[in-house]
Amino acid sequence: MKMEKYILQGNRTYKGKEIRINSEDPLYKESLVYNHMNGLISRSVDYDEPHRKQSGSIQYDAKGKVLTKVLRY
Repeated sequence: MKMEKYILQGNRTYKGKEIRINSEDPLYKESLVYNHMNGLISRSVDYDEPHRKQSGSIQYDAKGKVLTKVLRY
């Protein structure tokens, strides 16, 4: 699913887009956020592993560096 949204970066506002990728596996969801020039700003992944009784989310910056990682039991 694609949707346009306003993105704040510092004191600038861009009209960018967010793409949500839902894989065939309903337990894995990915969101990509792009700026107005199609440059990747951030990526986030949400997952659920019921057999391990664990879920979580991971947020990455544009270069793939992990910003936050949250595990829920």
